Amino acid sequence: MLKLDENSGRIFSLKGQKLMDSIEGSEKIYIAALNGPAYGGGMELALACDIRIASRDVKMGQTEINVGLVTGWGGAERLIKYVGKSIASYLLLTGAVLDAESAYKFGIIHKISDNPFDDAVKISQDLSKKNPDALRAYKHMLNIISFDLESIYFGKIVSSQNGKEAINAFFEKRVPNFK
Repeated sequence: MLKLDENSGRIFSLKGQKLMDSIEGSEKIYIAALNGPAYGGGMELALACDIRIASRDVKMGQTEINVGLVTGWGGAERLIKYVGKSIASYLLLTGAVLDAESAYKFGIIHKISDNPFDDAVKISQDLSKKNPDALRAYKHMLNIISFDLESIYFGKIVSSQNGKEAINAFFEKRVPNFK
């Protein structure tokens, strides 16, 4: 980064934002299993993921201000989205480092675990049994909050082959067989 001028710095930031946006905007579900420090870009990457599981000893923060920099890959915007402007202001302006309990209380991580990787695998296995059309719809809705979009997806899902299978399986008290 020492060789970046203003223009190449902006391009570097935009490339990082594009990568984080591709994770956040993907139809696939990304699960971050955090085991160790997640500062700066590491936290930005975690925030781009859909589900974040952390070990008890994790430390995380948007610490760029502590070295005289700012976030570049969308971390500030995602932090505001997840914790609100007030808490994000404190975290971004102070460069505070959070422990797992604090990150959990703020909603930055979803679960504290003794084995974050194992829990991430378990969640992914559980998700693989769910209607993939519904998972993709939720992923899209979570990124574009809209009652209209929710009703559009509801209509699409409830009328689809997988949607019919979900309804039938629910009433028949069996595990659905999604295609």
